[in-house]
Amino acid sequence: MKKIFLLLIYLFLLPESIFAIPSIDNTCTSCDRRYLDSMNVYNRRPIRVNQVGYKADATHNKHAFAADYAAGTTFKVINANTGAEAYSGSLELITPTAPKPGIYVNGAFNSISQVYHFGSNSDSVATSTEALYRADFSSLTTPGKYFVVIGTDTSASFLIDANIYNAIFETGLKFFGIQRCGNTKSQLHAPCHLKDGSAVGHDLTGGWHDCGDHFKVSETVAYATYVLSTTYLVYEDKAEDRYGNSYDDTVFTDGIPDVLYEAKIGADISLSYTKPQKQMDS
Repeated sequence: MKKIFLLLIYLFLLPESIFAIPSIDNTCTSCDRRYLDSMNVYNRRPIRVNQVGYKADATHNKHAFAADYAAGTTFKVINANTGAEAYSGSLELITPTAPKPGIYVNGAFNSISQVYHFGSNSDSVATSTEALYRADFSSLTTPGKYFVVIGTDTSASFLIDANIYNAIFETGLKFFGIQRCGNTKSQLHAPCHLKDGSAVGHDLTGGWHDCGDHFKVSETVAYATYVLSTTYLVYEDKAEDRYGNSYDDTVFTDGIPDVLYEAKIGADISLSYTKPQKQMDS
């Protein structure tokens, strides 16, 4: 009971903003991995929205975009939870000859062996144009989950929320935690690749996996370390300590701003590289 009481006191004293971070994860739970990897580029919807969402008090940039409709066509913004119409307006022509985007999705193992693909290589080149329209619903400021409807087409769902940018930062930072390599307390997997550098007499464990391929690239680890460190230096007053040294540590923190601790994950490789391991006795 004492531990529960202390936990409640701790939660009560936390800044209110920690509870104000919306979930921007709209992952389809019934879709297979291949579809999810390509749905936003190859199987894209005709109505294009900011799938992260829009800041509630922004009154000038809540836009969806649609192609090859007719000028003046009506669009509607629907509340995803109630089905009620929250806003309606008319499409505005941006340009009649926008390059029509195309992309070729090539899923490969070890970046070499093709496993699957969507489309053909010719799809990666824009060879035609489309009339591009804007649906402006900037005056909609009520927080909630919505989608746009034009005729029989619907957009992906999105959030309008006062703290939507907090979610972008938190989600991006947690992805670094998922990508951690070595014995660095990733919230997704156990310690891995614990012998990196041993063949050349250095401890090069740690850092982050590159993309989702489970290998490391020194240039990208160094660049990521630099960006995280610079982010802390520029926005030190906004750097919060929400987690411990793993993003699973949500009750007791470690006293280090999370973005700075994440930068340390990459910096530790460079530090260890300057200190060669002692030669093993033969």
